[in-house]
Amino acid sequence: MADNREAILTGAKAAHTLHRDLGMREHLERTAGGRVDVFGAISKLGATLMFRPLDKLLGAYVPAEEPGVLITTQRTLPIQRFTGAHELGHLYMSHEPSLDDEGILRRAPFDTQSRLARQEQEADAFASMFLAPAWLLALIVQRQGWPAAALADPVTVYQLSLRLGTSYS
Repeated sequence: MADNREAILTGAKAAHTLHRDLGMREHLERTAGGRVDVFGAISKLGATLMFRPLDKLLGAYVPAEEPGVLITTQRTLPIQRFTGAHELGHLYMSHEPSLDDEGILRRAPFDTQSRLARQEQEADAFASMFLAPAWLLALIVQRQGWPAAALADPVTVYQLSLRLGTSYS
């Protein structure tokens, strides 16, 4: 399971590096916003981003001279954002082409017992860390004045998910 741990660490480190390279932390600290701009990041990396109704797929990544990311319009914005972050992970880490179905929503991104392909595990960890890095969680908690104990309250966690632009579930 050491390979799974390496895949998770690779994805998490890539998310951290891209945040740094794009100045995400500094931008979010000086604005009132709380959401990482995943779609803007895809565009900044030079990929064509398209939204289309997809049958049985949430998203796809196509590497090419001009890479592309495709995201379904048939899901809510939080799911589109997670799918976009997952596909961004494929793009940023120069993965092979990927077609991603609803399975990406049921996986635990930090499961060291997973039997997923390495690039999928890397992209899952990347997506989670890209959308909700620890520094952003801390920033939102601080801005809201929530004590640490409040994070055990589902209402607070729901409010946090709204501010992050992620799914509560």
